Amino acid sequence: NKAPIVTFSKDSTIKSTTSSPRFSWTSDEPAEFECAIQGVTAFEDCGSGTSGTWTGNNVPDGKRRFLVRARDRYGNQNNPYSFPFEVDTTPPTGFRTTGPPKRTRERVATIGWRTTEDSNYECYLDNQVDPTNCGDGTSGDFRTNSLRDGPHNFSVIATDDLGNTARIVNSKWTVDTSGPRLTFGPNLPTHTFSNPWFNWTSDEIADRFMCSLDDQSSWEFCGSRKTGIWQRYNVPDGKHELFVRGTDDLGNTGPQISHKFTVDSTAPRISITSPPDPSSSRPTIEWKSTEPVKFSCTFDDGQASDCGDGTTGSWTGRNVPDGSRKLVIEGRDKVGNFGRFTYSWIKDSTVPTITFDKNQPKVTLRAPRFTWKSSEPANFECSLDGFRTMEQCGSGTFGSWQRYKPDGQYELSVRGKDNNGNTGEPAKHRFRVDNTPPTIVLGSTSDLRTSRPTIRWTASEDVKFLCSLDGGQSFDCGNGTTGLWTGRNVDDGPHTFIIKGRDTTLNTGTLTYTWNKDSSGPQITFEPNQPTITLRYPIFTWTSSEPANFECSLDGFVQNIEQCGSGTRRSWQRSRPDGEYTLSVRGRDVNGNTGSPASHSFRVDNTAPTIKIDSRPAINSSSPSIRWSSNEDVKFRCSLDYRAFFECGEGTTGVWTRDNVEDGPHTFIIEGRDVMENVGRHTYTWKQDSIAPEIQFKQLPNNADSSPRFTWTSTEPAIFRCSLDGASYENCGRGYDGQWQKRVRGGEHTFSVRGEDAFGNVGPPTKHTWSI
Repeated sequence: NKAPIVTFSKDSTIKSTTSSPRFSWTSDEPAEFECAIQGVTAFEDCGSGTSGTWTGNNVPDGKRRFLVRARDRYGNQNNPYSFPFEVDTTPPTGFRTTGPPKRTRERVATIGWRTTEDSNYECYLDNQVDPTNCGDGTSGDFRTNSLRDGPHNFSVIATDDLGNTARIVNSKWTVDTSGPRLTFGPNLPTHTFSNPWFNWTSDEIADRFMCSLDDQSSWEFCGSRKTGIWQRYNVPDGKHELFVRGTDDLGNTGPQISHKFTVDSTAPRISITSPPDPSSSRPTIEWKSTEPVKFSCTFDDGQASDCGDGTTGSWTGRNVPDGSRKLVIEGRDKVGNFGRFTYSWIKDSTVPTITFDKNQPKVTLRAPRFTWKSSEPANFECSLDGFRTMEQCGSGTFGSWQRYKPDGQYELSVRGKDNNGNTGEPAKHRFRVDNTPPTIVLGSTSDLRTSRPTIRWTASEDVKFLCSLDGGQSFDCGNGTTGLWTGRNVDDGPHTFIIKGRDTTLNTGTLTYTWNKDSSGPQITFEPNQPTITLRYPIFTWTSSEPANFECSLDGFVQNIEQCGSGTRRSWQRSRPDGEYTLSVRGRDVNGNTGSPASHSFRVDNTAPTIKIDSRPAINSSSPSIRWSSNEDVKFRCSLDYRAFFECGEGTTGVWTRDNVEDGPHTFIIEGRDVMENVGRHTYTWKQDSIAPEIQFKQLPNNADSSPRFTWTSTEPAIFRCSLDGASYENCGRGYDGQWQKRVRGGEHTFSVRGEDAFGNVGPPTKHTWSI
């Protein structure tokens, strides 16, 4: 009743790259076999005996199970035996995930890929014969070294674990790191007009051309592709240089090229260097040009003729008749700029005739003016001394002369010289100048402090007088050489009296006289906020109701009186010792009126405050406190150990406390500043010690010694006090080291010692217990 047992052979296919896997097996007893591919074929006879083989046909790709069952001669049949296997006839497929574009300026490329199944990868770069192992898995990437410019190709061969092989990546690209190289066109001009243009070619297609004229810090777009043209309008004259560079679509910029040229849009300028003699029938004209040109000349609108070349030229006429004449000189430079100059002149031998205009004045003020006319255009010459000396005084057919002259008799002579140098006879005109205003001089004044003042004056010549008081309406106040005025009901205050005298030529002289009618004394007022307490140099300021001479006194004008300035505002300052004072000030005006004095009381305080310590700090406390007092109200500032001062109260007393002050020497400074900024200071120093001495035994007794001896040392000098078996402490030495020895009875004993330093700090006792 036992079914056959089937065992698969080791040569059975586990993985197959074909669709015909082969399986073999053995049986522990003779049997008939049936075979099938699970899920693909039905069971079918596949031999008999104690072993068998089976080869599949067109088994589809995928993971499968081969099934075999055996039936012995007694009909015992087992469940199917299963053998797993995999058929994979498909090579890996994949695609590129990353990589360079078809053209790039990057010399290093990274190519990435992905496949449909785990594979091993071999990479080929350019003409590489032996592959490079470049990873495994379902994805990979490859990074090249720095590549040269030019075309490149890269491929990846993927092999799956069954050995199926396929090319999954085949990438081609070109590395381009060089910019376009430009070449200017042939026969570019080096001299141009103001609208130059230039062309060039590129060895590759350019994404953009950039141009710069003269200044390479500023560039502008000027075309693209393989040829370019640059043109600019209104380029200024002078030397220039055009710079051009090209950039391809990858951003590579090639070397710049440049072309130097000169712009000349300025026509030559012609100027006369030697004019013709207007009286000559063979006149010669000479000229020059701003640049080399070819000259042509036209006389009196006749036929043009060549008249030389270069930068200078000349022309000489023949039998030139009298009258208006014209020579046109033209010059053309090598660029074609055209310049022209027209020179006109008159051949004339007739002299000018000068005639003074009618009604010229014979008596004038300080700036006489005379006019005349000429029979023809002329340059005028004027003289006041018959042309022993003369001056140029205009040109044309009309003229005028005006000068500032002192009083006196004069004769003006005028003559004309035409453009041909012909000079006519002078015309003359006599006149007298009276420029001097009359001089008015104050004579005498009287009763100026009354309401009926009188003023007298004189004039240097006969005049008509006009007077005005305090800017009022002018009124006649006589004529001749003397005058007098008496006022009526003149009020107190400042007054101004103006006298004007006008002579027959309307010259006017003026005299201004001012006075002040004043019967009251000046009022003195001390300015607000004058100090009532001062230092040794007090200063006080006051104002006066009117200008005055000031007198000052510190005793009410009894004996000590001093002059202390003048004006409407003054100050008084003197060095004074400490004490109480009253300053009195009075003023006397120009009319002798003295006002009532003004007074101001003050106290001089030059003495600094006195500060004393009332309570000193405990020298063994880490929280010292100091109290002090001042002999007057002050503002206190304090400093510990010369550090920055800080505010520490005000008034006549103060206190300072500080926690956690370190042991050691300290200095405490107290400053007191009174209202006059007098500063008093007190400095207090102390040494703080809050640490008690510590005792350490150096020698201890043994138990057999009935006269035990102890020795010890202290961390600082101290007074030692000792105790045996709890007795009262008693002095047992001083210093850094101490000892104690006494005879004691047998039994257990305790010895204690402690130290007290100079600041009263008592340390803990050091104890030792022993038995005798």
